[in-house]
Amino acid sequence: MPATTERVYLATPLACSFVGTDPAQGTKFTPLEIRGPGYSTTIEPTEGCREHRAFTSYVYDVPAPASGRVEITPGNQPTATLDAAKLTRSGIATVFYGHEGQGEWRVTVYAKDEEVRDAP
Repeated sequence: MPATTERVYLATPLACSFVGTDPAQGTKFTPLEIRGPGYSTTIEPTEGCREHRAFTSYVYDVPAPASGRVEITPGNQPTATLDAAKLTRSGIATVFYGHEGQGEWRVTVYAKDEEVRDAP
């Protein structure tokens, strides 16, 4: 397990009231399953569901190596793959989860996005 952690924000346009903690309730973002080179773990968010102007966010301190790929699977959402070297260089990433029409989309930004600016 890597000794260092990097801050990862998960963002979705769903309001907190629509994000359940029970898979039977629909969309779930906790706990976060993490898989990297030679390790896997599950963690809870640093802070629970928080509403912003256009997005809802969760904040996680993710164990990350200096290089390689880190796969994160929040609750019952699709897995996102992070570039560990980019994450380590930036010290932070924002992963947006959304639905457009019938398709799902994920976008990763290796920065603290303006939409989650008031999160810790």
